Amino acid sequence: MNKGVRVAVVGATGVYGETLMRVLEARDTPVSDFHAVASDRSVGRSLEFRGDDYPVQALESFDFSQVDVALFALPPDLASDYASVAAEAGAVIIDSSSAFSLDPDVPLVMADVNEAALDDFRLRNIVRSPSGAVLSLITVLREVERSAGLSAVVVAGYHAVVGAGRAALDELAAQCGLLLNAKPVPAPGPVFASRIAFNSIALAGASLADGRSEQELAVENDVRALLGRPDLTLAYTAVWVPVFYGDGLAVNFTTVDGIETQALETVLAQTAAVAPAHTAAVPTPAAEGADQDFVHWGRLRATGQTGQEHALWLVADHVRSSAVNSVKLVEILVRDHF
Repeated sequence: MNKGVRVAVVGATGVYGETLMRVLEARDTPVSDFHAVASDRSVGRSLEFRGDDYPVQALESFDFSQVDVALFALPPDLASDYASVAAEAGAVIIDSSSAFSLDPDVPLVMADVNEAALDDFRLRNIVRSPSGAVLSLITVLREVERSAGLSAVVVAGYHAVVGAGRAALDELAAQCGLLLNAKPVPAPGPVFASRIAFNSIALAGASLADGRSEQELAVENDVRALLGRPDLTLAYTAVWVPVFYGDGLAVNFTTVDGIETQALETVLAQTAAVAPAHTAAVPTPAAEGADQDFVHWGRLRATGQTGQEHALWLVADHVRSSAVNSVKLVEILVRDHF
């Protein structure tokens, strides 16, 4: 890969934006020109990228014709507002928010799974990268589907607050500090509607009419789409937990054909992006799930007598895994389309 690409990280001062920058550095992605873009309140700051300092440029006035690819690290409302501006200027947007989850002209692409879908990026000049939870689930469930088929999946996702941004990290830290010093939390918020410290909140995103949240619906739809299984019975429950970094997924699944636990272990052991716990200990978000690229698994077990019902525990860094996939898509665009 010897061609360079002009890249802007949009939302560069946030946690996800910073992670995108670090992944671009770690993977040595061929960036010929770099721009750090954020809101007006961040103008005046400089961010380091590959040893050089770059001034933060204002999103409101940024000229997207200067770049080939804009990596969006924005909340859905801002992503929706500025994607058309960037696309009309000729930039290709790679977005990992839910802003375009219902747009049929925006391809959902996971590297090494459905890269051919990237061929449609010119329909809107926007590409959607899956959430970290979807990436973890597909990494494992795709191998199960190939080996024994899938008929049903039920997942509980335990999400670190980093997924809600830097303000959520600050909120958890402040509330923990108060409670550990025997002081009350005066009021929840502003990120979470209830106290997050030493608590859990089983609602991520706005609640829909059918009782699911927006995030849960997006995960269910994206897993079905990437598996090519629109008929798959799938239920996902998203829970915010008082963890700073690292996410956990409790996965229960039913296969079409019976398969022994040992055979499933062999399948997962041969999957490059998956790693078992290195000891008999259960993998944890803090130990194996933070700042790592692998999906770690443990507690694989049969839950029924037919060899069709199984349970599994997964941990991963969903912020980093989402960033890695987005950067891989940049590299594929450089290799095959630019």
